[in-house]
Parts: sequence; structure tokens; C-alpha cells
Amino acid sequence: MSNHQSTIDIPTLFIALPVDVRFVSKQQLKYVPILGWYMWLAQFVFVDRGNRRSAIASLDRAAVQIRSGVSIIMFPEGTRSETNEVLPFKKGPFALAMKAGVPLIPVAIEGSGKLMPKNSWNITPGPIRVAIGKPIDPAPFGDDRDGLIRAVRDAVVALNVGLGGKGGVDVPVASASTSPRAQS
Repeated sequence: MSNHQSTIDIPTLFIALPVDVRFVSKQQLKYVPILGWYMWLAQFVFVDRGNRRSAIASLDRAAVQIRSGVSIIMFPEGTRSETNEVLPFKKGPFALAMKAGVPLIPVAIEGSGKLMPKNSWNITPGPIRVAIGKPIDPAPFGDDRDGLIRAVRDAVVALNVGLGGKGGVDVPVASASTSPRAQS
């Protein structure tokens, strides 16, 4: 679970993480020539955010992938942050983690939002820092999804601050109806 500041977070995490990963991505990217074909062949997880039933089915397929040993990266904010602060986390990624029964790894990115801000294709040279936290086992949280979300978000915020970032404001968990629609 990583915060999301910029489009360049994706290649950054491919480079920084010490494992082979797949991303959960919005359905529209499947139709981008070359990129979408690669993502489909590599078995990335596509989610149709406009169709709840389809989105849940996609996350069920992702749970199967995770249990088979594939590492899946999710941006639980659901969109890139315009302020570079860690936004509220959506519940869906944590339902997947609890269903898969695997530890969550908090990851923080800092600097990418300054180099390539949201809604911009201009890239400015500079450093991007990544911190990888300790695994958080969802089992002790039982059915307390909000408690798991708080624990992971607190860890991501602390890692982000440790990298010199803004961290995040103390906010409740985002729901699908109150949080910004993903733009990544």
C-alpha cells in the first residue's frame, strides 16, 4: 500500500521495490496501445470504478493472485494527491487484503509530485525517495477494517514524514461516495 503523488510513482516503484509486482489499475488503461497490452499480458488487475460488482470481482481475482505469491501494489488513496499530502484511504484495498489474508507493506513515496505534478506531463529533474515499512498482518484486526486502514495509513504517513514529506492530515476513512474519484 503506497501513497500516490504522481504518474511517475509507477516506474519509481518498479525500480525501488525488491520484488516482482503488479498494480491495480483503472479499467481505462487496458485500452492504451502497448501499455495496456503489456499490463493485460502481465496480469495486472483492472478495476472498473463505475461498476461496483465488476470491481469486487476484479479484487476477488487479485486475492487469488496474491495467495499464489504475486505481489500487488495498490494506491489506497484512489487518486494522486495535488498537495503531496497523504489523502484519506479508501476501504476497497483493505477488503482485498483481509480476503487474501496476507501482510500489508506500507510504502511511502516523496518527491515525485514535485517533479511531475498531477495533471501535468512536464517532468522536472530531481530526487524521488521511497521508504518501505514493516509488514502489517491483518489477522489481529479481525473484522476491524477501519482499524487496519488506520494502522497502515499511520505507517505510510510516518514513512512519508521520515522522507521529508508533508505527511497527512488526520482524516476519517474515505468512502466511495465522499472521496475524490481516482484520476491516476
